Amino acid sequence: YTRNSVHKRKTTSMVSGAVIRPERLFGGMRLAGTPYRYYQSGDVRYLWTARTEWVPLPPADPPALFRSLEALMPEFAAAERLPDGDVLGLPAKVYRIRVNGETLFRLAGIAPDDAALRAFAALPATITVKLLDDPARIGEIEGRWLVPVPGAGYALQEVFFRFFHYGDPSIAIRPPEDIERYLAP
Repeated sequence: YTRNSVHKRKTTSMVSGAVIRPERLFGGMRLAGTPYRYYQSGDVRYLWTARTEWVPLPPADPPALFRSLEALMPEFAAAERLPDGDVLGLPAKVYRIRVNGETLFRLAGIAPDDAALRAFAALPATITVKLLDDPARIGEIEGRWLVPVPGAGYALQEVFFRFFHYGDPSIAIRPPEDIERYLAP
């Protein structure tokens, strides 16, 4: 999920989906009550909304953080080890990384090129990662940071991902042809 909090108001967007590495991804979310779905297979990308049905998206590189979570590895040199936790009942080692907005931009492959983004670059952020053993893999990632809100100060943004069913043979993402038959001519 992604949650934005400004004072007592909270807006939460739920996300679910599957990733089959190296190139297939399918996800769904609701944003302001509107359902969205995202599909990617290699260079083919589509977006579905209740208003538009499936539409093709132009080719684009995903942010660096989503190409590979290895982008976080250099930050682990300064990670704080927290007490062990669990992910869905499985034991996990817990680490917290303290960074700033500038580091988040670098991880996401974004250049802070306007005033609002530059203001965000100095704000503090934390990323908490829960690592599972046998085999070693990421179980959860939670990020919390402040984002500037023009005319309203700052909002606390939280992003949470839980990863499970690694290597589950029942997870399948349809081939592009199954989406393309729904495209308008």
